[in-house]
Amino acid sequence: MPANMASSPTTASLDGVAPCDLLSGEDLADIGLEDGNERSDVSCDWKKTSTSGVRLTLYPNRGFDTAPDQGTSVEVGGYAAHRVASPGGQEGSCGVALEISDSSFVGVVANEGTDTDAACELATDAARRVDANLS
Repeated sequence: MPANMASSPTTASLDGVAPCDLLSGEDLADIGLEDGNERSDVSCDWKKTSTSGVRLTLYPNRGFDTAPDQGTSVEVGGYAAHRVASPGGQEGSCGVALEISDSSFVGVVANEGTDTDAACELATDAARRVDANLS
């Protein structure tokens, strides 16, 4: 089993990873997102509509076990992943965290108006693509 498979976080690093590069142009077209807007060196936003989109945040020095809500396990690819519907009670929002290593993770949060199920579909789809692009 490759070292980055879901059953065992690795010592992989997010050093040098640009968050807006984790979704390709093809990914954006498939999901229906506009080009990314880099918010910082660890965060990028992609807009879908005025009330929907995706935010990706890198946590290069923070293990997933420090996240306030661990959510439920979800299969997205090679990395272990957890999904949280309506984080903080926010309807229409959903987050997926990819455990990159014991000391780093990637957070993908989607908003779809007030439709939490649609937000979870969008977050999971984006997280699958991020997983593939990191592998």
